Amino acid sequence: MSISVRSETAPPAIRSTLAVARPSLRSSLLILLAALLLMAPELTIGMTVTDNYRFNLLWPEQFGDLLRNGSPYPRWLPHAWKGLGTPAFYFYPPVFFWVTGAVDALTGGTLSSERFVPIGTLIVLIASGLAMRAWLSVHASERRALIGAMAYMAAPYHLYDIYCRGALAEATAYASVPVIMLALARLGEGRARYLPLLSIAYAALLLTHLPTALLVSLLLIPAYVGWVALSLERPLRFLINALAGGLIGIALAAIYLIPALSLLSFVNPALLTRAFYRPETWFFWNFPSGTHGVRMMLFIIPLSVGAALLAAATLTSPQSGQGRRGPLLWAAVTVLVVVIVAGLIPPFWKLPGLALVQFPSRALLIVEFATITMLATTTWSLRNPAMLAGSMLVALAYVAFGLMARHTIGRTATEQALTASQIRSAYLDAPEYLPAGVKVTEGAGPDDVEVELAKVPLAQASDPRARIAVSEAEDGGMTLTIDSPSATEIAVRRYYFPHWRVRDAGGRVIPVAPEPKERVVTFQVPAGKSVTRLELGRAPNELLGRIISLIGLALLAIAAVVTRRERIAR
Repeated sequence: MSISVRSETAPPAIRSTLAVARPSLRSSLLILLAALLLMAPELTIGMTVTDNYRFNLLWPEQFGDLLRNGSPYPRWLPHAWKGLGTPAFYFYPPVFFWVTGAVDALTGGTLSSERFVPIGTLIVLIASGLAMRAWLSVHASERRALIGAMAYMAAPYHLYDIYCRGALAEATAYASVPVIMLALARLGEGRARYLPLLSIAYAALLLTHLPTALLVSLLLIPAYVGWVALSLERPLRFLINALAGGLIGIALAAIYLIPALSLLSFVNPALLTRAFYRPETWFFWNFPSGTHGVRMMLFIIPLSVGAALLAAATLTSPQSGQGRRGPLLWAAVTVLVVVIVAGLIPPFWKLPGLALVQFPSRALLIVEFATITMLATTTWSLRNPAMLAGSMLVALAYVAFGLMARHTIGRTATEQALTASQIRSAYLDAPEYLPAGVKVTEGAGPDDVEVELAKVPLAQASDPRARIAVSEAEDGGMTLTIDSPSATEIAVRRYYFPHWRVRDAGGRVIPVAPEPKERVVTFQVPAGKSVTRLELGRAPNELLGRIISLIGLALLAIAAVVTRRERIAR
């Protein structure tokens, strides 16, 4: 039996629901179509050969394999550095890779990362459009919200992240920001039931891209929270809810944050702040020459200045009224962030943690969010000289992006197979996650480093008379059967990280230590025949992160129940 409702005869409440549902469904379908068009090149030829192609190829591939083999949160990548491995996902956030891992699992592992990663990018691009439409619908008509959502998906820096830099985790952050702002807006209206949404969205941002999360937390969220609070007669409840939502979000993300921040001494974080990666290197008057300098001149600077001019046109507009407050806020945020990106407030980049942001241009996500929100919520005209000049500079940035994307797409069509084969031949990874003490010779460019990899066989004993048989596991662990006439030290071809555990046949833990020069795992075995198992354990503070995240989940559940009851009581 089927049940249908004809809108013209339905009760008023149902007619109202249907009236809202139809444009929403239309808008969602249009957003889906726009995302498919924007991702058509990668969906057709495969993942583009971008700046980060190596990581976009190797990380999702290994993450997906481990996910399909039963590890819900893989942290150690076993194939990196010719089998020596890397703890990359103790330090790099997992959300984008959970998305690509889910795609890999749903396709049964039949697709290469060149093919399933673009599908993951498509999913998060659609999510960013839907999220932006939901945010803009609070402030603008359905038509304007839809146009703004499409502009957000197709924003220059957003597409630049995908097709030129290959900064796919950073591009994924575009999906979380509008949800955070939507939840804050609803909390400002007294709708406490949006507190759990704020927590989930903020946790998602922290688990997606930490530099972006830091910038959003400093430059966007405080400005909006302050603006909302000033518009309320009694802002205390809103401020408490916003703070509680943020703190629960941090707790939810603790499973990643605590290990990532507490284990840096075991790797090489200094490589993330060498000359090429320092924020001051990329101030508008101080960027280096070469390919990246051309990008600054033809793309980053025109886009930034263009957005600032669009904001200036809004700030100087003669319009008045209560509806002008919102656009003025977003115009002010745009100008402030562009000034910071340009390097006109150098002390900002000396604040704790901001050196790890590396590129000030990462704040252009905030610029694009604020500028699109501003344009979607105000009346504007190209007759305004600042608006016209800003539009022309943004158009120039689009032209520059088009030329860069044409280059990467063309290079992909001719070089993808060869490049991917070369990368997979050695699985060379990010040098910043090598063990502390590994010799790394730094150069001037982003990939201009030389690494002396450990020259250790799969397993060797300090006593040359010892005999060793090894069986490797998919996750990088191994079982070793050792027969030695004397007590001996065993070194295995696995880079040291404090999560490694070695157990003997009786389950007793054998202490492990890094080999002083090669920085691989070593441990002692007694004379005679022994069987040991090298396995992935927990790193220091990993359990603490899990416990805090579980507490965050409990608090989230409590908040959901309490705020729902409050809604029912009303």
